Amino acid sequence: MTDSAPKSVLLVFEDGDVRQESIQYSVELVRRTGGELQLLMLVGHDRVGPALEQVRQRFSAAVEAACNLGLTPGSELRAGDKASEFLKFLAYAPACSTVVWGSSEQALLGRRRGRPRHWLGRLGREVSCPIVTPRIRKPTDGG
Repeated sequence: MTDSAPKSVLLVFEDGDVRQESIQYSVELVRRTGGELQLLMLVGHDRVGPALEQVRQRFSAAVEAACNLGLTPGSELRAGDKASEFLKFLAYAPACSTVVWGSSEQALLGRRRGRPRHWLGRLGREVSCPIVTPRIRKPTDGG
């Protein structure tokens, strides 16, 4: 028996940090898998007032960029404890086949005493699908 449900790609950002290559990567992944794209912006408790408005604007621009690439993604902005809001989103959203990290890749690289420092790195075992971080490939010297 095969799973015929469309594959959902979840592109996650935090605090208004949006890497454009993650949008392009996610759109291409959705095109290859025939799935759907969901964009999720997670905002910490400390973002209020003008800071939150800047995050909203950056998130709207990310959604628009995905639309300009030919998709109509679902989108949601959640404020609070990022790890908790992420898990709640996964609980209520359609089944996710891949999570794409769309903010600073440095956030996921740091470790402290063998444990990831970033909340998403610490949740890796809780998520039942791959978490990927697209990277810009630097052109190699042809000479």
